[in-house]
Amino acid sequence: MTTHLTRLAARASGALALLITPLVTLAQDTGAPVPPTPSKPDDPPALTSFLLMLVIAALIVGANAVATKRGHQD
Repeated sequence: MTTHLTRLAARASGALALLITPLVTLAQDTGAPVPPTPSKPDDPPALTSFLLMLVIAALIVGANAVATKRGHQD
């Protein structure tokens, strides 16, 4: 009996899903899609960009300047 009710519930939920899908589609707006208008991005501050570039370059040079501790048997 439980198997019969389970199958019936599965079939009913499947039929309900098939009936609801077109209703959801019809409920949506049918107007033509309009692409979004992009806004002009803000200009990045030049001084901050140059300072950041200098800091990154200094970190790279500093990392390469650190001596490695290798022995003669490496």
